[in-house]
Amino acid sequence: MARLRERITAFARELYRRRVPRVVVAYLIAGGVAFNGAEFLTEIFTDLPDYTMQLVLVLLLVGLPIAIGLAWALDITSGGIVRTPAEPDRAPRLVVKRRRRLAPVLLGLTFVALVVITVLRFVDRDGPN
Repeated sequence: MARLRERITAFARELYRRRVPRVVVAYLIAGGVAFNGAEFLTEIFTDLPDYTMQLVLVLLLVGLPIAIGLAWALDITSGGIVRTPAEPDRAPRLVVKRRRRLAPVLLGLTFVALVVITVLRFVDRDGPN
């Protein structure tokens, strides 16, 4: 059991080192914006096929594993896009403590924003008939 916990911890550390969670959150936010934009455009362009929103959703869902794979394999640096090195840098990181405090705050704000958007979207504005 302890060995499994060590492997899971090592995998989670590797995910964070490769910045995969950051890419997933950014992709979900951008995907939500793209989905809402597509919904807005389907209301304007009424001659679009009925399956347009389903197509947008499928494309976004297919793109998520691709984004995760690219986040695992590649890094964006000041020198351009490079392969992520297999071994982590052994240099000390001074910003880790601040980042660890900031991540839960940003995650909480994102959750609150999603709840507010969902409530505003599905609440009956006219009231009971």
